[in-house]
Amino acid sequence: MEIKLRSCLDAKGEPEILDRHGKPYLSKDTRASNGKRVIGRGEVLIRGPCVTSGYYKLPEKTEEAFKSDGWFYSGDVGQFLEDGSLQLIDRVKNLVKLRGGEYIALENMELVYSSSAFVDAVNGGIMCYGDGTLDRPVAMVQVNKENLEKWAKANNVQYRNYEELLRKSESRKAVLDSLRKCWKVGKLSPLEQLCAIVLLNDPWTPENK
Repeated sequence: MEIKLRSCLDAKGEPEILDRHGKPYLSKDTRASNGKRVIGRGEVLIRGPCVTSGYYKLPEKTEEAFKSDGWFYSGDVGQFLEDGSLQLIDRVKNLVKLRGGEYIALENMELVYSSSAFVDAVNGGIMCYGDGTLDRPVAMVQVNKENLEKWAKANNVQYRNYEELLRKSESRKAVLDSLRKCWKVGKLSPLEQLCAIVLLNDPWTPENK
């Protein structure tokens, strides 16, 4: 059963915070749990009289998600858009935090970047990586050999063997430029734009590293 409540209205009787379909959210609290204004991305927390006190007969889940300060930790990561609506990006468990404290959605990034003609999705695709020591993510790319060799021929790039072609700076630039076009089309955030890549030859298997 789903229950929708209009718990906050502005002076004209309209909800202050709407989702992207024009539906009101449960709470009008648009500040972070530390009392500061919300900036960028973060986990969506909810509190108020309309929020349940816990999960039914699940004490461990209740203790994990419902804190003593009154906030329900939803497990969703969201961001407020320019029109004031709240956009849910992914689940916390699927995200990593960069050095600046912003979250990036690696699985979604890999889905977007896999549309590049240079990515061999069959033999491994692309693996994006980020952590608290990096300002921007990096990636390892399983390259589509046929398409890279076609690009090299069309651009008169000389090489003795495929391994040499993968090591050439021109190849990395061509692949990175293609990935950045995917980033733009996929409307990823500025922090989800790759800053560096490594081109791989051998397919990923459970046996190799």
